[in-house]
Amino acid sequence: MVKIIKKSKIKKNIYLFLILGIILIFATYLSSIFLDNVDESKNKSTNNQKMAEYKNNKKHNKLDKSEKKLIIERYIKQKNKLELKDNSQLKSKSKNKLDESNINKQYGISNSIVIIIDDAGMNINKLNDLLSLKLKNLTIAFLPYSNNLDYQVNLVNDSGYDILVHMPMEPENISIDPGPNALLTSHSVEQLKLNIDKNLSKFDKYVGINNHMGSKFTSDSKSIKNFFEIIKSRDIIFVDSKTTSNSLAAKISNEYNIPTLSRDVFIDNIHDKDYVLSQLKKAEKISKTKGYVVVIGHLQKWTIDALAEWYPIAKKKGIILDSVSSIIEKKIN
Repeated sequence: MVKIIKKSKIKKNIYLFLILGIILIFATYLSSIFLDNVDESKNKSTNNQKMAEYKNNKKHNKLDKSEKKLIIERYIKQKNKLELKDNSQLKSKSKNKLDESNINKQYGISNSIVIIIDDAGMNINKLNDLLSLKLKNLTIAFLPYSNNLDYQVNLVNDSGYDILVHMPMEPENISIDPGPNALLTSHSVEQLKLNIDKNLSKFDKYVGINNHMGSKFTSDSKSIKNFFEIIKSRDIIFVDSKTTSNSLAAKISNEYNIPTLSRDVFIDNIHDKDYVLSQLKKAEKISKTKGYVVVIGHLQKWTIDALAEWYPIAKKKGIILDSVSSIIEKKIN
């Protein structure tokens, strides 16, 4: 009888331990969920706090339009001077025209890299990570259909960086959606103007435009001419992202006397930090021969991590980071 009672007690103890074990596991699980939620709420709280501070302070300091217009006018005058100089040298030097690298060296442009980060506006945490690097100069291109644009654009503006409107344009691949209010080759001039105005009205403080996608649109002569006809009076810079080698955008933009840059290197077509670093080294080599190089990356972790690793070393090498507007100014001074 005593043995039976002891066995019964042992069984009860085993069951008790099992129940306690299950409760402990369940409690640990609930605790981990709670901590994750706390971390997430902290991040949201930080962003909400920043948003609240912004709304309370509301610094709506627009770019000086007259200063921006002056840069454009000086660009046109300088461009005309260079064309006259080239023409005179064609006559006197058996048609040996100065190439771009020699012109850049004449105007003191060397070892300069223009870094444009596309697709901003879709992830504020990644934007904050990029801004925390405190790079000397950057250009940030915002998709006009993003949320909280006013707040994010002001964050970038407060950092002193250039801002572009990342204008959605029609790609060759019809299965890819460029986004709302994209510019299409099938659009009439009126529809193009309507969509351009919609995109440009989403935020201010931008110094120019670059194309989001647009391999079909930028290689269509009629469409791209209509585009520049519409924007030529806006005193802005245009950057051809060159999403296709057939792009006519930079050539035609120059014909309209719009200050223009063209992308030389995409740095993050492969989503890997080491690849981004290798592309940045490629950009360094181009900057030594051409004087400056325009690179485009995207607001992604691998790109941000690569820039964080690359920048301190590049600075020691004498590499200069230029924004879109600063390289245009150098070209006209």
